[in-house]
Amino acid sequence: MNRPSIEIEDNTAMLDLLPIGSMIVDVDLRICKWNATLAAWTGIKASEATGEKLTTLFPNLYQTLYEKRLREVFDTGLPAVFSASLHRHFLPIRPRFGVPLAMMVQQAEARLMGKDSAYALVTIQDVSLQHLHINQLKQERAELVATQERMETAFEWLEVSNTELRRTQREIRESQEYTDNIIGSMIDMLLVVNRDGLIRRVNRSVCSHLGYTEFELIHQNLALMFVPSEGQEQSGGFASTVDVQQVLITDLFAKGKLSVSDLRCRTREGKWLSVNYSGSVMKHVADNEPSAVILLQDITDTKRIQNELARAQRMESLGQLAGGVAHEINTPMQCLASNIEYLDDAVGSMVQVATQCREMLALPAEQRETEAKKLAMHLESESFTELCKDSPEAVRDAMDAVRRVIDIVRAMRAMTHPGTKNFVATDLNEMVRDAVTISANRWRHCGDLKADLCPDLPSVRTIPGDMIQVVMHLLVNAGDALAEQHEQTGIHGMIHVRTKVEDRQVVIEVEDNGRGISAPIRERIFEPFFTTKEVGRGTGQGLSVCYQAVMRHHGTIDFTSKVGEGTLFIIKLPIDPDAVKPRRIIASARRN
Repeated sequence: MNRPSIEIEDNTAMLDLLPIGSMIVDVDLRICKWNATLAAWTGIKASEATGEKLTTLFPNLYQTLYEKRLREVFDTGLPAVFSASLHRHFLPIRPRFGVPLAMMVQQAEARLMGKDSAYALVTIQDVSLQHLHINQLKQERAELVATQERMETAFEWLEVSNTELRRTQREIRESQEYTDNIIGSMIDMLLVVNRDGLIRRVNRSVCSHLGYTEFELIHQNLALMFVPSEGQEQSGGFASTVDVQQVLITDLFAKGKLSVSDLRCRTREGKWLSVNYSGSVMKHVADNEPSAVILLQDITDTKRIQNELARAQRMESLGQLAGGVAHEINTPMQCLASNIEYLDDAVGSMVQVATQCREMLALPAEQRETEAKKLAMHLESESFTELCKDSPEAVRDAMDAVRRVIDIVRAMRAMTHPGTKNFVATDLNEMVRDAVTISANRWRHCGDLKADLCPDLPSVRTIPGDMIQVVMHLLVNAGDALAEQHEQTGIHGMIHVRTKVEDRQVVIEVEDNGRGISAPIRERIFEPFFTTKEVGRGTGQGLSVCYQAVMRHHGTIDFTSKVGEGTLFIIKLPIDPDAVKPRRIIASARRN
């Protein structure tokens, strides 16, 4: 359709004044007029837009069938309104040059410029603000509805809150009573202390064990339970409250957890209990005061049973060694008897010579010469010469036999009558020699023993009976290992005993070249009653007793073993045990 261009020109000035985007398109949908508002919105000048097809700048018109509806405007003469919601509130614009643009709109309208006109006016309005307000109103209404629902829910919750609160309070009270009942029923002693060691709480077991009332213990210092009272003699444990504070309180709060075995705890009557100490710092405390929970386990009866078991084990060991010890004593006694019998004959000969001399002196002078010649021949005889030569050696052999018996008896006395149970200065070399003497019959038939004893070994404070038992057990075990190997292979083995000083510790090593200890057995070697020996040959208490004894001396017992090569046991004892804090000694089994 051809229309005079004046129809467009008459509307040009008016279009540029409109605040909405406006354009005039012909029947072919080519842009004939592009107003200033559209140019400002899109950045596309009127000269650039004029002549372009509307579908070129707005490619979405193909997708949304807007083109068909625009053509219907020309065909029907009826206006058309397009909602931008069909294409998500924006109309993409594709200029002839440059990158595509997107123009935010809400509504577009197209209508003929006049009846039977060949041109249509297309206007684009930005109604996003109106839509925004509408959406905000919808959102606010939804929030009001949600708030109302929450308030209704809150009112429903408030109706049952009092019931829930009363039930919760009852459960807390019952839980507290249950916890108090558990603490009160504990056999072990439980105490709560602060960083200064002041007692904040105790259970009934503390009162029954120590003889104090709860009122008497609260706010007292824990250290007073571990030191002697005024005028009381020290019986192990700590000498002053300063030592207790450092070991049991300061170290506990510094490390968070602490365990100490076999402490001495004093009762109200002044008696001493043996206890195991373990403590743990509480992480969350209501009053923000650091506190720690301490458990004291009474092991007094346990220690008594252990001591009785140790004595029984010592007697069992002696019973096992009795035959060998009897043989060890019998051999020097037979030597002694033989030498005494020989010396008895020698003394008889000497007495006979003396009698002949005395009788010769009583004879007249003319007869003395004859008797003197006879006596001289007797003294120069081979039998008398040998008698004079062998008698001193027989005396030395007899004395050696006596000393050997004395050594065996002394060693047996050290085992059967250990004397004091207190720590005394001990010559460990002498103790090792005694243990070797007692155990010799267990290894002499299947091996030899080499002793490298440090000549300058310092004395160590030990309980002598306990430590000689430890060394003897290790020697007996080494002898049994050699005996088993000798029985199977006929190899004559070797036991090597050494003493030395290392890092302010005295070290005792007992090594054998037997068959070694297999890996599964290493794990259990220090367990009580564990033994690999056949019934009647061992109770499994030997190494367990050794471990307990070494632990009482604040030392360590360790071992290494290789199957087919042998085993080495290492005992380390502190030279100055007073400088060693009470602690739990762990016996570790290193694997090779």
